[in-house]
Amino acid sequence: MKWTNTLFTIVLLSGLSAAASAQNIVTNGDFEDANLTGWTRNNSASVPWSVYSSYHDLVPLSGSSYFAETGCVGTGCLAYESSTANDLSQTLTTVLGQSYTLSFYTSNGGSGSNIGPSELDVYWGGAQVVALNPVPGVAPAYTMYTATVTATGTSTDLEFLGRQDPMWMALDDVSVTAVPLPASIWLMLSGLVGVGAMARKRRAA
Repeated sequence: MKWTNTLFTIVLLSGLSAAASAQNIVTNGDFEDANLTGWTRNNSASVPWSVYSSYHDLVPLSGSSYFAETGCVGTGCLAYESSTANDLSQTLTTVLGQSYTLSFYTSNGGSGSNIGPSELDVYWGGAQVVALNPVPGVAPAYTMYTATVTATGTSTDLEFLGRQDPMWMALDDVSVTAVPLPASIWLMLSGLVGVGAMARKRRAA
């Protein structure tokens, strides 16, 4: 009885986890608050991240009204954990050992010879998980990037370091969602519950 109830609880909790897996754990990841609510930026960067509804030839991602933008100049923009790092960060509440899908969109301002060095480095828990050099795409088009990351604690720092000189780049629709359990595990858990229920009935008979 207790064994069956325990398995049922596991399946139920797994179901709740799967239902929540599609929830984005990033606060204001689409910057629709029209500011950097939920984010922290390094104001000492040459051109720190800001939020705009339009900026020169940059526009929001389709369906959005705002985006984050930077035009930070020089290699110091990418010097991780330095005073000049053009860092846009957020500390996320995560589950130890849980895998997550990180996704975001970028766009480059300027065109032709006007596009200088453009780089974007992304860090997860202090480890670099994405390095774009150069950042592809030209405004108004956006390019989507995804990476699978794993939490090593109950809180994880997500950080974007950007450089685009002498022009500018956009960042939009940042999302981190839990990877759901595979269907095979669901079937295994459901089968164990069924076997437990049948065994309990036989003992009762």
